[in-house]
Amino acid sequence: APASNGPGLSSVLTLLFSNANAVGATLTAALVDSLPPGLVVFATPGAATTCLGGVATAAAGGSSVTLSTGTTIQPGGSCTLSVNVTAATAGTYTNTIAAGALTTTQGSNVTASSAVLTVAPGVPTLPEWALIALSLLLAAAGVTAMRKRSA
Repeated sequence: APASNGPGLSSVLTLLFSNANAVGATLTAALVDSLPPGLVVFATPGAATTCLGGVATAAAGGSSVTLSTGTTIQPGGSCTLSVNVTAATAGTYTNTIAAGALTTTQGSNVTASSAVLTVAPGVPTLPEWALIALSLLLAAAGVTAMRKRSA
């Protein structure tokens, strides 16, 4: 969230893990999500997880987020791993967790999972002084046009 933003802005990448089993699924190896080229961890990573006993790590400017070995996805439940990400240029970035990348005591993910972040071109902005000058110029143009119309 958001699924679309501008260059240099932060977006939250959230991975959702579900466990339909009657027992917990504990990670037997750390899950490392390598971000697609051009997408990096934001200056304030905010890496977090709701998974039991899990530790989420990500370095500002880095290209991955990691969920620690020993993390448990509760039985019949779900949990998340999230991190703030950004891209310097406009484009479409597809983050993918490959089949078999999540290894737990209940097995591995059998299919890949992907999500897309669209970074739209930035909207140009003006500093306050430029907006004031523009307003004055538009007002002067309006007064001039009104004077010509009444003459």
